[in-house]
Amino acid sequence: MGTSGKDINCFTFDLGTIFLASDHSSKILKSSSSSIRKPREIAMVAKRFVINESAISSLRDKLGFKPTRVEMVISLLWRALINASQQRNGHLRPCLLILSMNLRGKIDFPRYKSSFGNFAIDVPVKFIPGGAETKMELQDFIILLKDTIQKKSLLFAKASTCDLFSMVAKFHDEIQQWEDNDEVDVFMVSTLCSFPVYESILGGENRA
Repeated sequence: MGTSGKDINCFTFDLGTIFLASDHSSKILKSSSSSIRKPREIAMVAKRFVINESAISSLRDKLGFKPTRVEMVISLLWRALINASQQRNGHLRPCLLILSMNLRGKIDFPRYKSSFGNFAIDVPVKFIPGGAETKMELQDFIILLKDTIQKKSLLFAKASTCDLFSMVAKFHDEIQQWEDNDEVDVFMVSTLCSFPVYESILGGENRA
């Protein structure tokens, strides 16, 4: 292949050791027995949407800034779901978007650079309506999404392992509290775009 042995960085399986063994139960909110209620009945609907590249490019040109295609599609679908909820309930409701973020390249843990496995965290993105002044244009949702990602990325960049676990616990608690509230909507983004299990170098070409 033309690649010397010293250029091959073998991956490891130590990603599970990023958090030291200790009792972190006090940091995670636990539902009390009084809050346990009958699970919601959820209707599962599967649909496929195809958005061609030219349509995305045309829409991006109208925005005046350059969000990624993933940010645009997520924001487009999120806005549609919020509008559908408004039609169904007669008013705008708070809405939580649970976004999976890849932590590779966002944290300074050199030991885990060659670790094998998905290294991601669920981040809550909150839409809270403010009456008649609520901004509902597509660019408003894109900006909300981008701002949340950027702010969280800055926190991750400075985080120690203890800080990172505290953030995981905090996000878990926020998501749980929203899910327990019948007056809000909660949606999860299941895309795994750019989620490599290993940042490998094969034959001199970067692959993820």
